[in-house]
Amino acid sequence: MHKNGKFIPLLALGFTFFLSGCDYFADK
Repeated sequence: MHKNGKFIPLLALGFTFFLSGCDYFADK
């Protein structure tokens, strides 16, 4: 459980970063 608690926020952060990256490239 402790491993999962650290993995999920990291996944959410990576997902948000990926989405903002897509927005950035779509804007160019």
